[in-house]
Amino acid sequence: MFHSEIEPALTGTENGRAEELLRMILALSTNFIVLPASEIDDGIRDVLGAVGNYASVDRCYLFQFSEDGKRVSNTHEWCSRGVPSRLGRLRNLAEEEMPWLVERVKGLGIIRVPDTDLLPSKARAEKSQILGVDVQSLLVAPMIYGDYLAGFLGLDNVKYKRTWDEEIVSLLKIVGEILVNALARKKAAAAVKASEEKYRNIFENATEGIFQSTRDGRFLSINPAMARMSGYGSVGEMLEKVTDIRTQVYADPAEREEFLSLIERKGRVEGFETRRIKKDGSVFWVSVNARAVRDKNGNTLYYEGTHEDITARKNMEEMLYREREMFKDILQRAPYGVVLMNGRGEYLYVNPEYTHITGYTLEEVLRDHSWLKKAYPDPQLRKEVTQFRKEYFAGKYVDRVFSAICRDGGLKEIEFRKAFLDNDRIIITLYDITERKKAVEALRGSEEKFRTLFEESKDAIYIAAKNGRFEDCNRSFLNLFGYTMEEALKVNARDAYANKEDRPALMESVKQKGAVRDHEVKLLKKDGAVMTCLLTISEKKGQDGAVAGYQGIVRDITAFKKAEETIRHMAYHDALTGLPNRILFGDRLSVAMAQASRSRERVAVAVLDLDKFKKVNDLLGHKMGDFVLRTSANRLSGALRKSDTVARMGGDEFLLILNEVADIRDVEIVMEKIVQAFRKSFVIESRHFFVTVSIGVTIYPEDGGSADELVRRADIAMYHAKRNGKNKYCRYLPEMDGRE
Repeated sequence: MFHSEIEPALTGTENGRAEELLRMILALSTNFIVLPASEIDDGIRDVLGAVGNYASVDRCYLFQFSEDGKRVSNTHEWCSRGVPSRLGRLRNLAEEEMPWLVERVKGLGIIRVPDTDLLPSKARAEKSQILGVDVQSLLVAPMIYGDYLAGFLGLDNVKYKRTWDEEIVSLLKIVGEILVNALARKKAAAAVKASEEKYRNIFENATEGIFQSTRDGRFLSINPAMARMSGYGSVGEMLEKVTDIRTQVYADPAEREEFLSLIERKGRVEGFETRRIKKDGSVFWVSVNARAVRDKNGNTLYYEGTHEDITARKNMEEMLYREREMFKDILQRAPYGVVLMNGRGEYLYVNPEYTHITGYTLEEVLRDHSWLKKAYPDPQLRKEVTQFRKEYFAGKYVDRVFSAICRDGGLKEIEFRKAFLDNDRIIITLYDITERKKAVEALRGSEEKFRTLFEESKDAIYIAAKNGRFEDCNRSFLNLFGYTMEEALKVNARDAYANKEDRPALMESVKQKGAVRDHEVKLLKKDGAVMTCLLTISEKKGQDGAVAGYQGIVRDITAFKKAEETIRHMAYHDALTGLPNRILFGDRLSVAMAQASRSRERVAVAVLDLDKFKKVNDLLGHKMGDFVLRTSANRLSGALRKSDTVARMGGDEFLLILNEVADIRDVEIVMEKIVQAFRKSFVIESRHFFVTVSIGVTIYPEDGGSADELVRRADIAMYHAKRNGKNKYCRYLPEMDGRE
C-alpha cells in the first residue's frame, strides 16, 4: 500500500511540522487518486494509522451511515500499541444507541470533547455503551459527499485528557474529505461491477438467442442459447463454423434478403418469422427481433437482436389449423345431428346428419316458422322442447329424449344433448334411439379395445388404491419390475421407491395439482436393481369426487441417462486417454487463475511434448503409438496431485495445471519428477523404447495475465527445451519470444 510514504515523524519545529502536515496531506490526496477501488479499504486503514501517529492519539476510526441514514457502523479503525480495538462491537448501531453524537454529526459540526467526564447527560448512551470507561478525550468530524452525509471520522485518547488544536481539527476535516471521496469512488466501482455482471449474466443465461451480425453475413457475437438452439456445442464452435449467415443459417436464403430489406428500410424488425438450419441440417422456426446499429452518418455498423425458437408454436398452429379443418370435417361427417344456437334460441348452424335425422334444413328452420308445430304438434311437448332450448342448465351438459315428427312425417325418438359454450352459444347434438343403441354397443367394444391397449402397451401402466396397494397393472409393468401378477397385487407402491423420501413429496404434488407428468425418480425392481424412471401419476376419483386411487405410467430411462452422461463426458475428455480435453482444460485454468487472484497464490501452466514420438508411430504403428500416449497420460497423472490437471491437447502434446503454487521451487520439483518418470523405458512386445519429454513452464501471474498468453508462452519455452537437447524442462523467459 502506501503506509510508509505517509507515516510522519513526530519531531521537528512548528514550521517543520506544518510542512510535514502539508506533505502528508499531499501524499494522501495523490495516493488515493491512483489507488484502485479494490485497495481503498487497505488505503483507508493506512491513512488512519498515519493520522493517528501524527496526532499522537490512541485511536483513529471511521464510521459510515447506512443507506437510509438510520444506522451507523465502525468500518475502519487504527489503534496504537496496547489499546484494544472496538471494531467488532460497534457495527450496525441504531441512532438511538448514540443519539447525542449522531445529532451533532448530522448538524455537520465538529465535536471536540477534551474531557469525556464533562459530557452532558444526553450523552449517557455514548459514554456507557459506545465510548466506554477508557476514552478520556474525543474529536469527531462529519464526512460529507455533496449533500450526502456519509459518516464521520474520529480520534480519541484513552491514556490522558487533551485539548484539540486547530491543526488536528483541520487535518481531520481534510482527511475526511479525502476518504469520503474514496468511499464514493469505491461504491461507484462496485455498482459498475454489479451492473456489468448483471448484464453479462443476462446475456449468458438468457433463454433467447442473442446475436450481433454484420450485413455481409458474419456473426460478431452470440450467446450460449443461440449456439444451443442452432445445434452447436459452444459459442466458439458456431462463430468458427458459420461464416455465411445467408446460406448456413437460413433454410431459404431469400428470407435473408427479405430480412435485410426490412431492417435497412425501417431500422428494425419485430416478430420476423423464418426457418433456420441447425448444425445437423434439421430445420426449425425462429422469431427475430432486431435493430440496425448505425453511426452518426446513418451508415449501418451491425445488427443486433434476439432469436426465439417458435418451432413448438408453429407446430401448434399447424396442428390447430389441421384440427379446425378436422373438426369442421367431423361436424360435416358426424353420425349425429349437430345444432348451433345463440343465447336467444335462434338456429345458427345445422349439420348434414341433423337434416338426415329430422329432414329439416337450416334454411327451412329459419324461413318456415311453423316447422316447430310440425315437429311437435302436441302443445305440452312443444312447450317442453322450447323450454329445453332456452333454459340454462348448470353443469357441462344436459340431455332429454323427445318424440319428434320428421319432415317426411315419420316419428323418431331423438335424444337431445345440450351444452353451453363460453361465447354464450349453445350446441345441441341429436341421436335417434337406434343410433344410441349402436353407440352403447360401440362403447362396450371401445372399453374392450382400451383394455387391450392397456394390456399390450409398451409403457408400464398401473392402477393403485388410495393406500398405495397395486390393484391392476399391465404386462409391461410386470416385465419392467420383474413381478408376477400375483406378486404385484401384494406390493405397495411406496416399496418401489429407492429413496423413501421421494414418495411423500411426489404425492403432495399430485394432491395439489391432481396429476404429475414425467417426474424423474429412482425406483427398485423386485431384485433390488435401481432404475431411473419418468413417472406420470393422476388421481382416480369416485362418483363423490373424492380420491379413490391413482393411475400411473412408468418409463425406464436408465439407458438414456447413462448415454447422456457418456455424451457429456465425451464432450470434455480425450477419447484415447480419458484425460480432460482442451475445452475442459481452458475452463479449469480460468477457475484456477481466479482462485489464485483471490488467494494471492500462483498457478503453473506447462506444455509437454513427447520427444521422438513420431519414430514410435513410424516403426511400430499407431496402435503402439496409442499405447505410449495412454501410458504417458498415466505417468503424468501419477506425478501430480489430485487437485492438479493433466489434459491432452492433441497428438503427443499435453497440458498441465499446478494449482496453489506457494514456491516456484515446488514447480521445479514436479517438473523434474515428470522428466525422471519418462526416463523409464516403454516396454512394447518385449522391446524397450525410450520416449523422453520436453516441457515449457509459465507461472501466473508473472508470465502472463490470460490463459491464452500463459499457454502460448509455455509452448515457446517447450520448443526452447527441444532445441536445447530435449529431455528437460524450461521456464519461459521474455528473451525466448524472439525465437518463436
